[in-house]
Order: sequence, then C-alpha cells, then structure tokens
Amino acid sequence: MLELIQDNEKLVHEGGGFDIYYRRIHSGKRADIMKANTKRGIVDTGAAYNAMARYVVTGWRGVNSGGQPVDFDRDLIVRIPPEELDIVMDKAGANIEDIKEGGLGNSETSPDSNPTTEE
Repeated sequence: MLELIQDNEKLVHEGGGFDIYYRRIHSGKRADIMKANTKRGIVDTGAAYNAMARYVVTGWRGVNSGGQPVDFDRDLIVRIPPEELDIVMDKAGANIEDIKEGGLGNSETSPDSNPTTEE
C-alpha cells in the first residue's frame, strides 16, 4: 500500500538528547518553493533551502542556546547545525543536493545546474 504525503505529518529525527520534528515535502510544494525563489531563470539556492527548511521543520525538543532551552521558532531553524538540518532535509525528501549545488553559501546557480519541475 502507498501512503500519500500529508501536510500535517509529524515525523521525528532523534539526535543525541534532542528531537527535531518534521514533515516530508511533496513535489508540488517543492516546485512552489523553487518557483518562488527563481528570478529570471536563476534559483536563489540559499533562499530556496531556507524556505524548504521552514516548511519541513515543524518543532523540536531538547534544543538549547547558550545552555538555555529554546522554544521552537521558525526563525531559528537557520541556526540548527548544518549536519543535523541536512539529515532532516534528506529524510523529508527536500533533495538538498539539487538545491545546494555548490554549497549553501552559493546564492545563485545557473538554471542548467538546478533542474526545475515543469508544469
């Protein structure tokens, strides 16, 4: 049986003493985010990655800043260590290697190096 991806999923990435809650991203949402972050045929990879992370990550437990617990805040998702966020994004099906071609710091990529979803 095949189960379709639901927007209200609550999956868990268990780390060492913390959990990151996430949902999978379906191809329609992924295409919407890529389109919203493409101008004149050039994908802003940093913005697309961050937009997908804000969609994918839905909560956390056991996250600290300066030794103090931090309540979930979508604006703080960009401060999750990249090695953990990349794992969550991969589990969610965000295809981060397509988005991060050349690394997260590369904010512009040619259209040929980032395949887009055709409508």
